[in-house]
Amino acid sequence: MLHIALYELNKGIMKNDTLRTLLGYVLAASLALSPAMAFAKENGRGNARASVSASERADVRAHTDADEQEDADENGRKDGRANVATCLTAFGHLIAPGWIKHHGTTTVASHCFLPFGIAKKLGLERPSRPATTTPQDMTAPSVFVVTSGTGTTTATITWFTTEHADSQVAYGTTTSYGSVTALNSGMTFLHSVTITGLAPATTYHFQVKSRDASGNLGTSADGTFTTKSLPDTAAPVLSALSVSGLGSTTATISWATDEPATSKVYVASGTSLDLATADAVLNTDLVTNHAITVGGLSASTTYSFAVRSQDAAGNTATSGTSSFVTGL
Repeated sequence: MLHIALYELNKGIMKNDTLRTLLGYVLAASLALSPAMAFAKENGRGNARASVSASERADVRAHTDADEQEDADENGRKDGRANVATCLTAFGHLIAPGWIKHHGTTTVASHCFLPFGIAKKLGLERPSRPATTTPQDMTAPSVFVVTSGTGTTTATITWFTTEHADSQVAYGTTTSYGSVTALNSGMTFLHSVTITGLAPATTYHFQVKSRDASGNLGTSADGTFTTKSLPDTAAPVLSALSVSGLGSTTATISWATDEPATSKVYVASGTSLDLATADAVLNTDLVTNHAITVGGLSASTTYSFAVRSQDAAGNTATSGTSSFVTGL
């Protein structure tokens, strides 16, 4: 605008030499000062923007530094994961023609396990998988005897172990044992073995044995059992039957048995005896020497009698009929 004003003014005063000279000075000053003023004006605006941009740039740099640090940390974590997962990544791309063309043959860590086809394509030996080893079992099973049930010629031993193991029992009439059952190789926690061919009413010693799959043998302490006696089916044997102490009204009858048994006497007047109707005197004590005194008899009279004894198993023996004559 200044240039235009001066131009118009110049057209009006070009005829005056003094004014023309003054106008020249003004034009020269205007031309000299115009760029400087424009620069100052723009510089003022620039300084304002610079003051704002500087704080913004400081914030940007701070955020950038934080981002770079976070990226570095993440890369470190990725590198660590990559090292761990190196051999867990699929390897199929390693033999793809496009991959080989652009990247060449890739070196694979020697400890990586490659599928056979890929390893063959890459000309690598296929490493064997690392052998897994199981710690050797050196502990024998603990043995706990539960019961020992007996018959007259058999005994059943039951026990359990703290791990699967086989079953066997050593037994005998002394702690040396001397006999052993057949091995039951079935591996189990609960064991039961029946011993046969034993003697009735006999005490035996036994020891159980269980071996686990690793060959460790567990044994019990010495135990004992006694077989049962055979059932008593034999009646007492009567002997030494006699009559003593004969009086006019009494008589004592005596006898013996080969095992403890009760005592009973049947008596009736006359020469015949019916046990169902005869008088009887009973003593339930189990003895081997028996004596029963019968009273209430008549003088000078013939009496018939018999004795009977019963053992603890209920077996009964009865004598034949005998007689005696009371005194006067």
